[in-house]
Amino acid sequence: MSENVKETFKMVFNHFLLITTILLFMMGFVPIFSNDFNITWSWYFPFQVIGVSFPTACCSFVYYNKKELNRRQFLIRCAIHYVLLLAIVLGEGYLFHWWSTWEGLIIVISIFLGIYIIVWVVTTIKDKLNGDKINKALRRIKSEEEKK
Repeated sequence: MSENVKETFKMVFNHFLLITTILLFMMGFVPIFSNDFNITWSWYFPFQVIGVSFPTACCSFVYYNKKELNRRQFLIRCAIHYVLLLAIVLGEGYLFHWWSTWEGLIIVISIFLGIYIIVWVVTTIKDKLNGDKINKALRRIKSEEEKK
């Protein structure tokens, strides 16, 4: 298996964990924002979260490419990724009865946007830190070679 494929699977798994964690955390705030403190979740709710988190994380495969994407290709894939995610979340949300009214739909879309933004920010920060570590290691290796 190529290194690029391994990295993509790793990214999908990390997105799955991140999406699941954030979704569970944000669902705790739904009663507060909907002014209905009597909302309770069914026993199978965690399985619904996994049922949404896994396919949405798999949508990250949209970014897989053997070669580096140019800006236009990346933006097109971002748009495709966003539409796929929104379709999955709204479709499964309707199936799981997370929304049946416009108010519920707005809440689900708000939670979706919050998770989408948080995942992008966390992924960007993580990628930046990894890039910094790689650059630091390369500088260290270069300086060690120059000393020889």
